[in-house]
Amino acid sequence: MEHRSASQLRYSVIRYTPDTVVGETLNVGLIMHSLDKEVKFRLEMLPPTAAKFKYYFQNTHYLHEYKSFFDMYSYYFDKNENLTGSVGNITLASIHSEEFLDEIHEKTKFTKFYFSKPKSARSSDIDRLFNSLYKTYVTSLSFNEDVRKMTVRKHIKQLFVDTGVWETKIAKDEIITPIRDLTNFEVKIDYSFKNGVWNYLQAMPSESSHAKTVEWFAKTKMLVENLSDSGEIIHLVYHSNDFRDEHSQEILDYLENINRDRVNKIDLNDSIKVTRLLNKVQTEAHDLDAVM
Repeated sequence: MEHRSASQLRYSVIRYTPDTVVGETLNVGLIMHSLDKEVKFRLEMLPPTAAKFKYYFQNTHYLHEYKSFFDMYSYYFDKNENLTGSVGNITLASIHSEEFLDEIHEKTKFTKFYFSKPKSARSSDIDRLFNSLYKTYVTSLSFNEDVRKMTVRKHIKQLFVDTGVWETKIAKDEIITPIRDLTNFEVKIDYSFKNGVWNYLQAMPSESSHAKTVEWFAKTKMLVENLSDSGEIIHLVYHSNDFRDEHSQEILDYLENINRDRVNKIDLNDSIKVTRLLNKVQTEAHDLDAVM
């Protein structure tokens, strides 16, 4: 049986920051480079038509901007074969240089479309490693064409599953008694996590069920009005594109105004807020084994 020797290689994650004021960043591609015996180079970026962008880019300006970056870098790396690293008016780095990814990182690190600081790896199967890294860094948030048709509750779960925190950092259907003296009054928490304090996520039901909306409002109002001194945070999660009139938005605003410091609205159509929530869970949430 023939054994392939492992190649020493380096890779960078390609990132795009649509709004530099907000500062939220999307991973949109991966580049891998090796000079082990011969030049080995691979690049893959999400195309502007990717379903993920239909979710993220509510502002079409960002989609057009991303397409410009995508076209420019696709052409540049496709034609980058000379020793100078120049293609037309663009000069980043030569693929024949050991510092290829370092130079690109330095030249792009303060731009909206940039290449992360390179990391080293070793593998006897470069394609397999590349595909694994690409899946981890770029396509882990796999928003599909039907994501907007999901219920809020299912959509939240899908986000947590895709980011690898489901049932490791996220608890589901926990029962709490918000009023200490009324032990028979219970509220089911859709999803929860702890990052020093408990965070409760409550999914707003569809407007098509008036009875469920009324029940949800009553229990959520009771929960918000009786938060303990432990600092719990309530996240009211919803799909704004499900709203047929202003009634649902008025309900959410009313609940938020009861305690603005500890009630947070999250519209699943708002990519910035969704990304912020997922980052918080990934980086701050405790493992359930340690807190349950």
